[in-house]
Amino acid sequence: MPTGRATILVVDRENAATAALIAFLRGRGMRVLWARDGEAAYHVLDETRVDAVVAPLRSPRTDGVAVCRHARERHPDACVVLSADPAGARMAADALRAGAHDILPRPVDRERLLAALERGLAQRRLAERLVEMEGRLAERFGV
Repeated sequence: MPTGRATILVVDRENAATAALIAFLRGRGMRVLWARDGEAAYHVLDETRVDAVVAPLRSPRTDGVAVCRHARERHPDACVVLSADPAGARMAADALRAGAHDILPRPVDRERLLAALERGLAQRRLAERLVEMEGRLAERFGV
């Protein structure tokens, strides 16, 4: 799946930085969904297939580790990128154990975010291809 067609869920409060990030990702051809907090993110993740999630590690009404766990439960191959203020960096290990692909410092550098998303989505494509090839081998050779 090309990065330009990926569905990205952005979880963050409504502000100019969030609007700019959404516009940036849409400008790169991505389908972007937005949730203002963790609860809204859970609903989106339960109802919609997403390829990636971008969320803060900590913010009011959003626990990035919990969002990451929920995303990985619903979409095990989703790329999750969290952003952290310097004070929240201690939670980074928990986030990585929960399945986050990357943690970026806030404010998020858009190009670094794009690179992290591309890496995560490429890893997802490889995993999908592996499952497909294993299926073909099993079908053809009974392996």
